Amino acid sequence: MRVLYIKANPKEIKDSVSNQIAEKFIERYIKANPEDTVDELDLYKENWPHLDKEALDNYKDEAGLLKTTAIHFASYDKYIFSTPMWNLGIPSILKAYFDYVVVSGVTFKYNKWGIPLGLLKNKKAICIIARGGKYDYWPMSNFTFDKKYLNVILKFMGIKNIKFLTIENLNKDVKNFDKIVN
Repeated sequence: MRVLYIKANPKEIKDSVSNQIAEKFIERYIKANPEDTVDELDLYKENWPHLDKEALDNYKDEAGLLKTTAIHFASYDKYIFSTPMWNLGIPSILKAYFDYVVVSGVTFKYNKWGIPLGLLKNKKAICIIARGGKYDYWPMSNFTFDKKYLNVILKFMGIKNIKFLTIENLNKDVKNFDKIVN
């Protein structure tokens, strides 16, 4: 199995709970699945671009960034996302990455009635999310769009097996930091 590990946090691992949890998860995953290959994509180190006119103009070009990114993403069997919640959502760089991944004919298609159908069947994803506050209860849960967006966009592409590992209250519970990470 091929696994794509996508990091969406500009902080160094030592300063990022989402990255530390993801690193521990990957370490344990590799130990349990030594035959799998895990490739890392650090969106900040890659300086991932936001969708622009050039990318849109080259939408159908097989060598264009849209098509090659979507094909690359679709070639994996499993996905691990590591992201903080910022301002109730995901970092814009992760949204920008999805703008390059969600491509008609590669990760989804339209049926004869114009209804989109996901093409990434039998794939799995885990989303590791770190939040500074506590948002898992009502009414705060109404304000979070990180989990909602990831769930919807992955299902839109046909990925139905999605798990979430959400670590909350990190700005309040810093004394338990090491316990949370390990």
